[in-house]
Amino acid sequence: MAAIKIMVDYEADGLWCDEATWYRVPPALRERLYDWNWWWELGEYQKRRDGAYGLDYDPDVCAWIGLTLAMQAKLALPEAQVIFVHEAKWDRAIALALADGRHDVPRGQYVYEIFAGPNKIEARHV
Repeated sequence: MAAIKIMVDYEADGLWCDEATWYRVPPALRERLYDWNWWWELGEYQKRRDGAYGLDYDPDVCAWIGLTLAMQAKLALPEAQVIFVHEAKWDRAIALALADGRHDVPRGQYVYEIFAGPNKIEARHV
């Protein structure tokens, strides 16, 4: 079974998978994932010294869009394992962990697997 990871990263396209799977993802979805990753990068670059973002970027909205794209990837490739990394939750979880003197954050706080059934699609914590 193919594995797809939907997550943002610097100078990336939002879609992490092997080359064969990459070409099976519809081109329009690949383009939306690239645009989503680019929007995240722009938001990160615009972050002010006090940690606040500019008016045109919201990390929670960005994560919601990413989750929607991950669900679209699951619908496009139902046999693939689709994993979504919620960047905004990861940022908050790591900040809280570091404030408590910890360096580990359980993946279940920010990583989801996407499941699609005949009548619903859902994200479950890993």
